[in-house]
Amino acid sequence: MRKFRDLPIRAKFIFIMSLTAGVALLAGVTAGIVHIVSDEQEEIQQELKELTSVLAWNSSASLAFQDKSAAVETLHALKVRPDIIFAHLYSRADLRDGVSVQGTFAEYWGSGSASNDLQALLRDSHPGAESNTTLAQLIDAGRPRARAFATEFHLVEPVMLDGEGIGALHLVVSKDKLVASLKKQIIAFFIIAGVVFAAVIVLAWYLQRIFSEPVLRLKNAMAKVSLDQDYSFRLTEDVDRKDEFGDLCGGFNHMLEEVEDREKTLSAYRKNLEQLVDERTRALSRANDQLNTTIDDLEQAQTRAEAASLAKSQFLANMSHEIRTPMNGVMGMAELLGGTALSDVQNGYVRTIYNSAQALLNVINDILDFSKIEAGKLELEVIAFDLRKLVADTCDLFADIAHRQGVELSHDIADDLECRLEGDPTRLRQVLMNLISNAVKFTSRGEVVLSVRSVAEGDDESVLRIEVRDTGIGIAPEKLDSIFEAFTQADGTTSRRFGGTGLGLSISSQLVKLMGGELAATSRLGAGSCFYFQVSLPRQLRTDSKKTSPVPMSPGALEARPERADAAATTTVGAMPARPRVLVAEDNPVNQEVAKIMLEQMDIAVDVVAEGRAAIDMVCRNRYDLVLMDVHMPNIDGLEATAIIREWEKSQQRHTPIAALTANAMTGDRERFLACGMDDYLS
Repeated sequence: MRKFRDLPIRAKFIFIMSLTAGVALLAGVTAGIVHIVSDEQEEIQQELKELTSVLAWNSSASLAFQDKSAAVETLHALKVRPDIIFAHLYSRADLRDGVSVQGTFAEYWGSGSASNDLQALLRDSHPGAESNTTLAQLIDAGRPRARAFATEFHLVEPVMLDGEGIGALHLVVSKDKLVASLKKQIIAFFIIAGVVFAAVIVLAWYLQRIFSEPVLRLKNAMAKVSLDQDYSFRLTEDVDRKDEFGDLCGGFNHMLEEVEDREKTLSAYRKNLEQLVDERTRALSRANDQLNTTIDDLEQAQTRAEAASLAKSQFLANMSHEIRTPMNGVMGMAELLGGTALSDVQNGYVRTIYNSAQALLNVINDILDFSKIEAGKLELEVIAFDLRKLVADTCDLFADIAHRQGVELSHDIADDLECRLEGDPTRLRQVLMNLISNAVKFTSRGEVVLSVRSVAEGDDESVLRIEVRDTGIGIAPEKLDSIFEAFTQADGTTSRRFGGTGLGLSISSQLVKLMGGELAATSRLGAGSCFYFQVSLPRQLRTDSKKTSPVPMSPGALEARPERADAAATTTVGAMPARPRVLVAEDNPVNQEVAKIMLEQMDIAVDVVAEGRAAIDMVCRNRYDLVLMDVHMPNIDGLEATAIIREWEKSQQRHTPIAALTANAMTGDRERFLACGMDDYLS
């Protein structure tokens, strides 16, 4: 391209005209050739179809009466066509399992040779087809089959008599005649194109002078002014022209007048130039000093901001771990205690403990989500999920609460709505849970309905409108604009009836924005509310590489390993699989007890260790169906222990499933755990 830019303008003009003509000619020749090839091939195929149909009709009587000599005589009428390679006539009565046991009923051989592989012709050409059409099936169906190969045409025509297939005619025709005809026409096309292209080049060479000569005169004038520094020079030729060249020459003269006037003005200011330069230099020096000072201040501020952001992120991670760890013990023990023999009063106490811990955990989750959103650290996943199942499961979570309040909770999704989508199902469920929870909480009678409707359907995505409607107490109009702000509630008085942090709707609004939508609401006091948003989600067109399989926790999902230390030496036919075995690596005694009891209640053998080195030793000595590995442990933590185990397993040619068991719930934790060799992640 740079060489073309440096060519003289006359050469460029000739090249452009030649290239344009060449492209046009090439496009025309190509279109003509394609059209001729298509027409010729279609004409020959139609002619052959008619010929095959006539021969099949003429052969029906021969097949019906099993008169082979008459059939051969009918086929020998094809000798007037030298391009026919062969014709085979098959009888339906001779076919067994789609293959003729008697060979051909009659045949004709012309010149040339071709494949007689009927399977290649009858093979189903549709991608993904699982079976091929047999000759018998084609005859019974009465459907002809035609197919073009590289050097010949193949046609199969069922022979019908009174609407019943009694045989088939296989005709093969050479493409040599077609190819020879096409070659002659293509050569003629290119000869005509070459003559036209040569004429265009000659015409371009003649016409280029109209454009190049005025430009060359202007170029020479510019070179003269530049060399002599004579700004009083003026162009006299081409000035009186009415086209762009005349405008260009007039503009050049006007430019010289302006330059001459400015040259005189510059001469007047040249005497004061040094003083002006000194003043400007001093001013620039002062500005530069101020700029350097400002840059230093900004760098320090940026360093402090990055340190503060890092400290905040670390604080959130530590707070998440330190709060969730004891909360896991409280909730786990409360759940285990509820499964023991207790009085009604004691069961009530346990439920209160568990529900209070759950409420506290929800508050903690809201605060952590709000902090991550505020810091810009929250990112959405893109994985495959079923929207219909997500909606049903979410409504099931609140069905019991709504029923106890006398509220009908339902969901409404059109049957024909495509629900296999890609996105972040966890965050979408979080938004729906918050909206349904609020709707149920503020509705004492009537119904709560979650509906999903398609707004628009693209080639590979769906635009959905999701609504949660209720018949509750409603929201005052002056409060609608502020309910999505953090720490804001519709009822903010000290006598308010309903609890909450005021973060739920704010977090939901931010999550919907991250999904590309906007959460909004309409409401009337005493008549209920409607919260709605639109999101655009891709439909599932591929297998999602980020989708992971769940960790096998139930005994039924774990198969016995005959080589495991505690397995029987021999296995009898019909014997029950060995008891699954799980290793729990956890340094917190309460969490050790919770995990051990829960797993043993599932009829799983459990070994417990308190630090990473012990976990490594146990995995090396025993076979485990699953290792639940705490991330934070003394001496060797879970990540380092997993890496050591994976390195050791390479030499043993085995793989033990390892799942991270941690209270961390920050962005990037899952990826970090999987990168070190873990198979899954449980927060």
